[in-house]
Amino acid sequence: MFQISFPVKGRPRRFRWMIFMAWLVFCFLPFPAMGATGPLQAVEKGTEEVLRLLQDQDMDKETRRAHIRNVVDDHFDFQEMAMRALGPPWREQPSEKQQEYVSAFSDFLFGVYIDRIERYSDETVVYELGEEGESHAVVQALIEGAQVGQIPVEYRMHLTREEWRVYDVVIEGVSLVNNYRGQFHAFLARNTFDDLLSRLKERSL
Repeated sequence: MFQISFPVKGRPRRFRWMIFMAWLVFCFLPFPAMGATGPLQAVEKGTEEVLRLLQDQDMDKETRRAHIRNVVDDHFDFQEMAMRALGPPWREQPSEKQQEYVSAFSDFLFGVYIDRIERYSDETVVYELGEEGESHAVVQALIEGAQVGQIPVEYRMHLTREEWRVYDVVIEGVSLVNNYRGQFHAFLARNTFDDLLSRLKERSL
């Protein structure tokens, strides 16, 4: 059976919290043009904006979700993430199937974690710039809270169309992209690409 998870032997419950918190921060990272600010400053600014959305009691649920989804769609390179997660089968698909897969993959990620994001409570996040080159950067985050303890997270970004965008998230050394690549590879060894699309769509409802 196809499972989308981050299995970690001996502590699955803690790691589910880790993935949730990484996604929480992951959703808070709009990256404006390079000339406007660097990746670290953009991360901090984006966090403040989404926290403001979460704390706005006058905003209804659907409007809030739409704003958060706009941040995700406008500022994250889901095509790059989806392509890396799929691996070689990406090149075997026609363009329309590739775009259908990217859409299903991004909908899946958003759908899995949006409910938990809206229950964000007392966790704090501290950022520092790990690396910055002309076209690639790494922002490191330390998430801390009563339920999760301390979780180090690494956001890998690249500069595309003069915007910094996340293309992978690494949690305690585990890459989100590589994790999904392993799961997709195992699933496609027994099923078709259309089966993968259907399963992603089912899990994004």
